[in-house]
Amino acid sequence: VSTSVTDGTSLSLLEAMASGVFPVVTDIPGNREWITDGENGFLVAVDDVDVLVDRIASVFENPDLRDRVIAKNLELVRRRGDYATNMTLMETTYLRIQAEHHAN
Repeated sequence: VSTSVTDGTSLSLLEAMASGVFPVVTDIPGNREWITDGENGFLVAVDDVDVLVDRIASVFENPDLRDRVIAKNLELVRRRGDYATNMTLMETTYLRIQAEHHAN
């Protein structure tokens, strides 16, 4: 559960997703990059405590949903959140930009 009012991509969210935790987080841009409400976690309006409580309770009441989401998130983080993969991609991009810059 994260009730941040503002954040970028949260490493704690990615770590939780990779560790098999069902995310219930605030509906802010950084979380929307990773969570689709009802599909792989729950997004809750920043100021809606009643819905937050309801979503937390529903995680415990729905083991099938919980199991499906946990498996989905593990795959998502493996595919999109791997540090080594992303750093290699960034390095390749920077080297390409540098080469293009020197070619001009």
